[in-house]
Amino acid sequence: TVTNSSGCSSTSSICIAAGSRPSSTITGNRCYNSGQSTTLCAPLGTNYSYTWSNGSHNRCISVNCSGSYSVTVTNGCGSSTSCVQVTRCRSNCRMILNPKDRTLTAEVDGGIAPYSFVWNNDPSQTSSEVDVTSPGVYEVEITDAEGTIIRETYKVTLPALVVTAYPNPLSSTTTIEFRNNFDSENGRIEIYSLDGRKVAVLFDGTMEKDKTYLVKWDAKENADGVYLFKIICGDAIETGRLTLIRE
Repeated sequence: TVTNSSGCSSTSSICIAAGSRPSSTITGNRCYNSGQSTTLCAPLGTNYSYTWSNGSHNRCISVNCSGSYSVTVTNGCGSSTSCVQVTRCRSNCRMILNPKDRTLTAEVDGGIAPYSFVWNNDPSQTSSEVDVTSPGVYEVEITDAEGTIIRETYKVTLPALVVTAYPNPLSSTTTIEFRNNFDSENGRIEIYSLDGRKVAVLFDGTMEKDKTYLVKWDAKENADGVYLFKIICGDAIETGRLTLIRE
């Protein structure tokens, strides 16, 4: 209110709203997979307006090309600008082991198809799948259509021998069932007493790959007690206990 010397006065008012310049921080995944897109968003706010470098005035934009993207966010108190760099996502590989078929498969996510594959254990294998012939570390080199290369390793720890003995405990005879999961090798099956004395050799010959064997032990002439079986196939050794209890 203003009053002059003659006593006349006048009153005026103005309303000032408290506020600040808007944030323009861009959120969203800054990479995209081949054939897909990623979404970039500016902050949400009251009376915000948006201007993106691609000409959009929406709060969010969909991006499927590499490059620099900026947005200017404006409200009644001013404006601010932010910028991000978007690139194509790096290829990723997931290794899947199939114990039954003894195969290892490389599944690729990202990059640009088609892909080429080279396996360290067998360079002639150029598909996404390789045969698992023995335990160990398998490595694959994958190249996409743009020449981007990634490498992935997988350690195979499948047992070379799968063994079951039944019945166990036994009263007179038992069957040892075993399967050689890997390359054919010379092998033996031996039975020992707990004091280390060899009491029987049940098998001595070639253990063929992927073949299941059934070998019987007739323990009628042996005393009651605990015995050890030992299966040797190449470098692989499997042991177990057999308990003989006569009825």
